[in-house]
This record gives sequence, structure tokens and C-alpha cells, in this order.
Amino acid sequence: MKRKIIGLLVVALFMLVTIAGCTQAPASEAPASAPASEAQAPASEPAQAPASEPAQAPASEPASAPASEPASAAPASAAPAVDMSGAKIKISFAHGFPEKDPRGATYKWFAEEVFKRTNGEVGIMVAPSESLVKNNEAFRAMMTGSCDMEALSSTFASTEAKEFAPLDIPGALDPEKLRATHEAIKPVLEKIFAKYKMHYLYTSDEGRTTFYVSKKKAITVKKPEDLKGLIIRDHGVWVGKSIKAWGGSPMTVPPSDVSVAFERGTVDAGYTGWPFVNAFKLYESAPNVTMVGFQNMFSMIAITDTAWNKLSPEQQKIVQEVGEESIEYNIDLTKKNYAMFEKNVADAGGSIYIMTDEEKAVFNDLLEPVRKEAEAAGGDLSKELAEALKSVK
Repeated sequence: MKRKIIGLLVVALFMLVTIAGCTQAPASEAPASAPASEAQAPASEPAQAPASEPAQAPASEPASAPASEPASAAPASAAPAVDMSGAKIKISFAHGFPEKDPRGATYKWFAEEVFKRTNGEVGIMVAPSESLVKNNEAFRAMMTGSCDMEALSSTFASTEAKEFAPLDIPGALDPEKLRATHEAIKPVLEKIFAKYKMHYLYTSDEGRTTFYVSKKKAITVKKPEDLKGLIIRDHGVWVGKSIKAWGGSPMTVPPSDVSVAFERGTVDAGYTGWPFVNAFKLYESAPNVTMVGFQNMFSMIAITDTAWNKLSPEQQKIVQEVGEESIEYNIDLTKKNYAMFEKNVADAGGSIYIMTDEEKAVFNDLLEPVRKEAEAAGGDLSKELAEALKSVK
């Protein structure tokens, strides 16, 4: 009997504890949940404020500025990277531009489109910013099979294959007629690349050329005489010859070293396409910009014959089609990105002077001897290429 009574007392005591616990639980949770909700409120308010402030800031800038920042780079680079590890055929693709540069963004888009349209069978593994191969070693890397595909600049390619030399002379082509130029010279480029066991695919927009001058010199270049005494960064043999013909002193500096060269005073100015100036933020060191308007070399996306022959005829067709579409994709990104370039220069305290046609003609006329030298550099094929360039109206 005692055991039963004791058992009943234990059960009763357990029930009382349980009831007490249940009635106290809400009281204990309420304070816990209240701080939690209070913590969320402040968290959500700051989160909203910054989100609205950046959104409003660009809105106060030129209408094209916000569009250029995400449209020129973010759509391609901000999207999650496509996993191509399961592709049956993998092709390495090296280039020298940041992913947010219009060219870098375009190459990423190109690779992803090929992967999608081949149902995941062809994976083009893009290596940006010279992470796989240096620009000046790119053509050689393809010749030796170190890389399957490259965005080759005619400037560096012409040191290995002199047939490309006519493409490097300022004024050789109209940058506003990139598509027409691509179509006119493609048959000749295919002949040249075939000689080196490669296959030409498409081109990308290098933008119009600029002189960008350091803060220390603070010169607005309008005539060749303005270049006298200036050490000017070039990006290849023929560009250097052109700068010399204009009266400047050329110095070749790798892309990654240009900012440091300005900081140390190694160079006073540079000459290249504005997308390069924008991508590497050179307007911070050299905010005095003159838009010359010539083409900045010629970009050639090419693939080795070995890699090309791994693809089926259907896959080759897809790669060619996407390459052709990439030209327009890139041109569109470049145009949108220019508004950002203007803003970046202005924010750096600089200015952009646009040469008149008359001023530009003076620079162009001085290059005639260099142009003839380039046309003869690569024999019959360089002469054929020069004629094809002249045919573009």
C-alpha cells in the first residue's frame, strides 16, 4: 500500500512540474523571440537603406551609367559559373582581360552558350586576366599546344606571324565597322591561321584608341608635336613604330605593370583603346584623355587545329555560330560600357577630348611609311590582308 501511495505521489509531483514548465515556457520564449524580432528589424532596416541608396545614386547619374555597369559586365560575370566539369570535350580558352571587361564578359558568354547548345558535351574552360598564358606568349602557346583557344591580339601575334602586321597600324580599319571588317578579312585570316595550324573564329571590339596622359604632365594631345619628349606606353612593335612616327618615345609595358609604371614615372602617357584604360583604371594615374578614334589592334579568337578536330561537324557549326553572335553581343556591351568610362574619367578629375577629323588626319598621314612597311612584312599574305582592309567601305 505504501508503495502505491508513494508511486501516486511521484506521478502527481511529475504532473505538477510538467504543468508548471508548460505555463512558464511562453514567458521564457517571449523575451527570446522579442529580441529576435527586434534584431531582425534593425537588420532589415540597414539592409534596405543601403540597397535603396545605391539604387538611387546611379539614378542621379546619366541614365546610361547604371545600365553600363551591370549590362557591360555583370550579366555574364555575376551569374553563377556554369559547371562544365562533366563535358566530354574540354577546351582551354585563355585571354588577358578581367571578367568584368566587355571582352571578358563576352568570352564567358560564348563559352556558356557553346556548352548549352552542345547539350553539355563541349566545355570551353575560360582563363581570364592572363591567368593561364601571358598575352605576349599567347600565339606561341597555341603553336606549342599549351593552350587550345586564345583571344589573340594582332599586336602580339604579329611578332610570331608577320602576316598580321597590317592590322596593327592605326587607321587600318574603322572601329565602327567591326562586323564588315571581320567579314572582309576573314578569308585571308583563315589562310594565315591555317599556315600555323589554327582556325580563326571571330573578333571582339577593342574600342577606339586614346592617348592618356599622367597628372604630372597634364597635356591634352591634339597634335603630334604634343607628344615630343613624352615616354609613351605602347603594346607592341608596330604601335611603337607608329608612336615614334608621331614624335613620341615608345616603351612597351605589360598590361599588369602599366599602373606601376605611371606611379613611378617610368612612362608619361599611353596609347591604346579606351576599354583597356577603363578595365585597368588607368584614368586614375592618367586622367588627361584624348579620344583619337583609330582602331586598337585587331582581336582574333582562334582555336588550334588539334582542338578543332576534336569537335564533330555539328559541334564546329555551333561554335562558329555562337562566335558570330558574340561579335554583336560584345559590341553592345562595349557601347554600354563607354558611359561608365566617361563617368570614371570625370570622377578621377580628368577629361576626355575628342579629336576633330582634321586633327586625326594629321596623325594618319604621318603613318604612311609605317603602313607600307607593315604591308610588306609578311609577304603575299600581308599584302592580301592590307588590300582586304582597304576594301571595307
